[in-house]
Amino acid sequence: MSPWKRAVSALLIIAASAAAADRSLLDLVMPEARMVSGINIERALASPIGQFFVSQMQSSDPGLQKFIGETGFDPRRDLKEILIASPAVVKNSQMLILVRGQFDPLRILAVAKKQGAVVRQFKGVPVMTGNAKDSKWLMQMSKQSTEPWFALLDGSTAAFGDAISVQGAIGRRGAATRLDPRIAARAQELSSRYDCWGYSMVPPSAFSGQMPDERLTGAMKGDVLRAITESSGGVRLGADIEIFGEAVTRSPKDAQALADVIRFFAGLLQLNQKDAKITGPAQLLQSLNLAADGNVMRLSMTIPHADVEKFIRDAQASARQARTQAPGARPAAAPGTPSPSALPAPPARSGGIVIHSSEGSYEIAPPK
Repeated sequence: MSPWKRAVSALLIIAASAAAADRSLLDLVMPEARMVSGINIERALASPIGQFFVSQMQSSDPGLQKFIGETGFDPRRDLKEILIASPAVVKNSQMLILVRGQFDPLRILAVAKKQGAVVRQFKGVPVMTGNAKDSKWLMQMSKQSTEPWFALLDGSTAAFGDAISVQGAIGRRGAATRLDPRIAARAQELSSRYDCWGYSMVPPSAFSGQMPDERLTGAMKGDVLRAITESSGGVRLGADIEIFGEAVTRSPKDAQALADVIRFFAGLLQLNQKDAKITGPAQLLQSLNLAADGNVMRLSMTIPHADVEKFIRDAQASARQARTQAPGARPAAAPGTPSPSALPAPPARSGGIVIHSSEGSYEIAPPK
């Protein structure tokens, strides 16, 4: 993996504080933004689960060491905050990723040129772009093969995204925020309460055209999801991982229907815990709480960080085991695991549940 792909991957993956979002970053967000999310990297990495992820980025990794040596940028130490914004789901998706950290612009520019990037100036700001379809620097931000821009606004601020979004961010430097006051206020509130957070005024049904699977497209257009007008959520990292989610719907009936659907599928996972592939997620859902308050549906979960670490380690072990299997061979069963013929038969298929929403009533049946 090239250093630049490694860098962008680090930004997006870690995009996993008592202080609210950096106002200087919010001021760079496009005025038409309808989705915004952020991560306080400093606080997240200081948490127990953050330290676990840092330990997974092995200091002995030659690729990581080469990247740090060439750019002077260590994602484990130099990333401070990430803010992601987008106006909506459109054919040519726009997305702006703003990063606060510590950068050495001269060294980063030198490595970018070495990797095939074109370095230019835009309003006095160095900008890096790909120079050809096969450039190591070029990434696909969407199905439209949009060429991304990476700009170093100064030694502590970087912007990544499509050309229009990055150009806009550069032009907004030094100006007061032009965000919708409602979005700006919600961003400040959520970022002050959670380490990772997000807020969207885009209905989930708008994402249906972006789904790679037709079945997912159909689900996104379902009555329950179409009833959501805005949503938000956050994660607070500590000895326990606290997860919060909220969805505003068109009516109290829709809020209750959404809670029923989530409760139904969570119950299915727990009912089928004998399946090794879903045992971990089912266990993590045991603390799920759901409630409908008027036209607002709220969910919350509290998970010990040790359980999350175990789930990740188990998944890593399963992946390693699968890689060691010969092509077409069945993965070896864990010691003490009964053979398929010895497993009890799955429970008989029931009639599922009936969901009542503002657009009528319908039944959700468990899969065969």
